[in-house]
Order: sequence, then structure tokens, then C-alpha cells
Amino acid sequence: MKVYGTILFDLDGTLTDPKQGMIKSFQYALSSFEIENTDLSVLEKCIGPPLQDSFPEYFGFSRKDTEMAIKKYREYFSERGLFENEVYGGIPELLEALREDGRTPIASPAEMNVMVNFQKIWGDNVRNPFAR
Repeated sequence: MKVYGTILFDLDGTLTDPKQGMIKSFQYALSSFEIENTDLSVLEKCIGPPLQDSFPEYFGFSRKDTEMAIKKYREYFSERGLFENEVYGGIPELLEALREDGRTPIASPAEMNVMVNFQKIWGDNVRNPFAR
């Protein structure tokens, strides 16, 4: 069996629960259209499907409004929502075990198409799996 030195993880939904940051991102986007107090169960349905499908389906947005809502969603998520993820139980220990085994765990949020260092997101909230 081949042993890999670098292990790439999908961040959202694998290492972390992105629900809080995504819900707040939807709320921020919707507030730009003066839509407040949206039912949480509706917002939860928006997590997973493409954003360009969720805004028209659940809020009746036109193509133009959907584009603006996605821009607002991403504005919030990239500045704050990403940092509101909660690390799943056991993940810090898993990453530490991988590091101790000489491997390099890397997390990537798919929707941003960038590689991120897990420690940069959570700082002292988790042990640094990258420290040597």
C-alpha cells in the first residue's frame, strides 16, 4: 500500500461544520434585499445546492438579483463566514496524529478554490498540525 506524505481534505463538511457561517452569509445577502427574519429551516435547505439555484428557488430572485445576492453572500463568507465554522470532534487529534506520522494535512474549501492552512483559520483553538 502506498503511503502519501500530503493529505488533502475538503474543509467544509469534512473537517468542519460550515452551517453557522453559511447561514449568516445567506442572512447577510438577503438583508441587502431587505429580507429579514428568514425561517432557519429554509436557510438550511440552501446549504449544499449551488447558490445560483438557491436564491431563485427559495426567494424568487431574478437572474440579476441572484448575481448580486451571490456577490453579497461571498463577501460575508470570505471575510467572516469562513471563520465561523466549527471543528468536528476528533479532527484536531486526527491532524496531530497525521503530523506525528510525518504527513502534511492540508484543508481546501472547495467553493473558494484556494488551499488554506488549517491553523491560520482557527489559530490557538486547535493544536497546530503543521508544526515541526
